[in-house]
Amino acid sequence: MKISHVEFHTVQVHSRLDWTFLQLHTDAGLTGLGELNPSVRRSGNLGVAQQMAEILVGRDPRRIEQLVAEFKPAELDPPH
Repeated sequence: MKISHVEFHTVQVHSRLDWTFLQLHTDAGLTGLGELNPSVRRSGNLGVAQQMAEILVGRDPRRIEQLVAEFKPAELDPPH
């Protein structure tokens, strides 16, 4: 199973608040739903999330720990 594409859906709740959801699709027909931080507008974060989504396409969504580790900044990694 591989991620085929990711869609972002943003809903403006009021002038200072947006909710953004992402919908992850697989080539097996499964779909997942996630939510970005809805507390304030975060257009910069949305851009980063869209870049990350492009990297995820073609990857196995069941390999969560591996995928998260690849996006974790090296300076935040715990010492081994």
